[in-house]
Amino acid sequence: MSVSCQLHMLPPSMLALGAGPADGAPAAAALGSVVPVWSALPFLGILLSIALFPLLAPRFWRRHYPKVATGWALVLAVPLLAAYRSLALQAFAHAAIADYCPFVVLLGSLYTIGRSTR
Repeated sequence: MSVSCQLHMLPPSMLALGAGPADGAPAAAALGSVVPVWSALPFLGILLSIALFPLLAPRFWRRHYPKVATGWALVLAVPLLAAYRSLALQAFAHAAIADYCPFVVLLGSLYTIGRSTR
């Protein structure tokens, strides 16, 4: 079981108190044990934006949803990069390489398979 999976199994109260993976764990996983609880607020904000903006302000959402999403991402990324510098940069790079790239490959393969079954 990888360190990131072990980190997700910890209760949120332990993450807030700074309990985390054992010494020698990758820096990207270690950042998850030291970030403050407020760092979950941008995630809540983007979820509420996705849920409510299309209903409450559809014209605004259609025109500006990339700006809203980028704004929420910056609300999280800028303070984390300022506070944790290289540790945060390593965590962002790890998320991009280990999580985002395989997801894009999966979507591409599903699209290819779906197109060939027509």
